[in-house]
Amino acid sequence: MQPTRIITITFLTVLLSGNLQAQSISGIINIYTPIVDISGSVVTVTDPAGFAVGDRVLLIQMQGATINLSETDAFGDIIDYGGAGSYQFSNILAIVGSVFTLDDYCGTFDAGAASQLVRVPVYDAVTVTGELTAPAWNGATGGVVVFEATTSVTLLDDINVDGKGFRGGSLCNGFFFCGDDGYGTDFSGPDFGECASGGKGEGIAVPDTDDAGGRGKSANGGGGSNTGQHGGAGGGNYGLGGRSAFEWTGCFPYDEIWAFGGSGLDYSVNRMFLGGGGGGGHQDNFLSVTSGADGGGIVIIRSPLITGNSNTISAKGLAVTAMSDSEGAGGGGAGGSVLLLIDDFVSTLNVDVSGGDGGDISSTFWAGTCHGPGGGGGGGFLGLSPAAVPAEVIAVLDGGAAGIINSPGAFCDDTPHGAEAGASGGIVTDINLGDLVYPIADLGPDTTVCSPASIILSPGDDYTGYLWSTGDITATLEVSVSGSYWVEVQNDFGCTDRDTIVINVVAGPIIALPDEVSFCDGETVVLDASGGGTSWLWNTGATTSSITVGDAGLYWVAAENDLGCVAQDTTNVIVFPLPAIDLGNDTAACVTFQPIVLDVTIEGGIYTWSDGSTNPELTVTTPGYLQVTVVSPDGCTATDDILIFDACAAIFIPNAFSPNADGTNDGFGPVIVDPVQEYDFEIYNRWGEMVFSSEALEQRWDGTFKGKDAELGVYVWTIRYVSAAFNSGEVFRTGTVTLVR
Repeated sequence: MQPTRIITITFLTVLLSGNLQAQSISGIINIYTPIVDISGSVVTVTDPAGFAVGDRVLLIQMQGATINLSETDAFGDIIDYGGAGSYQFSNILAIVGSVFTLDDYCGTFDAGAASQLVRVPVYDAVTVTGELTAPAWNGATGGVVVFEATTSVTLLDDINVDGKGFRGGSLCNGFFFCGDDGYGTDFSGPDFGECASGGKGEGIAVPDTDDAGGRGKSANGGGGSNTGQHGGAGGGNYGLGGRSAFEWTGCFPYDEIWAFGGSGLDYSVNRMFLGGGGGGGHQDNFLSVTSGADGGGIVIIRSPLITGNSNTISAKGLAVTAMSDSEGAGGGGAGGSVLLLIDDFVSTLNVDVSGGDGGDISSTFWAGTCHGPGGGGGGGFLGLSPAAVPAEVIAVLDGGAAGIINSPGAFCDDTPHGAEAGASGGIVTDINLGDLVYPIADLGPDTTVCSPASIILSPGDDYTGYLWSTGDITATLEVSVSGSYWVEVQNDFGCTDRDTIVINVVAGPIIALPDEVSFCDGETVVLDASGGGTSWLWNTGATTSSITVGDAGLYWVAAENDLGCVAQDTTNVIVFPLPAIDLGNDTAACVTFQPIVLDVTIEGGIYTWSDGSTNPELTVTTPGYLQVTVVSPDGCTATDDILIFDACAAIFIPNAFSPNADGTNDGFGPVIVDPVQEYDFEIYNRWGEMVFSSEALEQRWDGTFKGKDAELGVYVWTIRYVSAAFNSGEVFRTGTVTLVR
């Protein structure tokens, strides 16, 4: 069962004087005539008899859908509903012969698709005193009961349009063949030579004679029985028709071919449909065989109140009641459609839109085997004004049952042999009445658009169809090119309206800021937004076309030209830090004897020292001026320099002496030129023994150790001192001296 949907029906409520009718009704109350031409509100009919100026009328199109005709399971699928099911109330303003002028209405109807004009009686308080019905649909007119009451409706009897809908497919008398899987076959009559398969049930589409038979559905008309005698399928309406049975069991395989049930129809838009006819059966032995059954008709009542008195509005699809004998049986008709535009319900009202049962089979001639029973008809449609189904309304929506085969001794005895019941019908609530509303397409005034921007055109979203001058069929259209654009809209009733707009696309300012700009700390960059603008506003507050920035951050600018077009752009400014290096202050040091290390290491850096070195560290052994340049991975450069003064005191230390008492070089010690302080001088032999030490500048080693002449050879000396002339800290030196005699 499909979900409940809400449909709004617009309704013309003007009542012309003199059209109120008698207050007790029964039998047939409507008058019907085919429509042969429609031009606006001017309608040409076949027979104007019984119609008068001031009459309320219903225009309703019974057929006109387009279906798939491919030899596949999709045969009969609905491609386009066209105007099928469309209906509209109006009033006759003038009659000239067979030409009626009606009040304005906005429905779209195809006069060549079984459209009919139905006279609608309008009552005050009306009572149904005898069964109310309609003539059966004959392919041109009939099948519809419709009336209005301004005060109330009272049922003392039923309203019955059972089987007044689309006609069941005719049986076919022809040859028998197993494995006949044709979807569309020729059908011009039921006799030998006129048909190849049972006729399709009638529906909202009308196939050509070449495709009027065969197992494929015809929209909501059930497929007919092919020559393998699987039987006909059920017709469809809201509910899908049940498929037929399998082929005769004497075929092998017998269970791969069947007729397709009529389609379930779409009630999401404002339409009303007759129940689809069941597919016709097939015979080859001149035994009893059944045609498809007719679908249910249409009932439409508008009144503020109805008293049901437990009576029934019945629009059932007919069942196939006759029995087939050893032949393919017909399918059941689908339930019809009932629309109750009524606010209040008093006492029980039964509504029956059930589908009819498929045909049964009794196998006497071919006992012990099974031919195909018919599929059940689908359930019909019930539409109601209240938002929920009133408790007083008892609806029967069942699909018809599949036929059963009686073939004692057969494995398929007392089964549908694969045939299926029709699907249940459905109810749509909250169908509201209102004055007829014509669509009004409104695209607004002609508009100027600043390039490169675009504009979304929309005439409103309350329409069922859209057609743009570009060929698009969407509810909106995006436009970025100058030109004239029109849209035509259509509402539920097929009414259309058109509006046109002129779009002038003009050039806007062109701003081309980079997405991102970067530089090193201490530098600046110029952000330029010139390019067609005449005024600018930056987020810094500046109003010039360009600004110079040196700080990191997001910068945006809005530019406007003399046409009023505004463009905006943003850039991200990134400022990279300079390499963090520091050689320290200029200093004095005795680097000759105590080298110092200068370190400017950064991750990923490139280094250039003034002496040509490219390492991050430099060991300084010579006083003087030094400079280093460091480049970071971001390309930023930093330079630092240092001046290192010589802080070594002028001290001369001989490398040999001869303590032989000749008066020359008899003592060993440093020769001090510059003043020093905190002096310490030590001498060691080759065994590491200290042979001499002194903290007095004037004291010398005389070449003795422990009161005896020291051995000839090389001795190691160390000296520690602090220069009194340079504030350079303690100096430590070491060396050797050779003792000779």
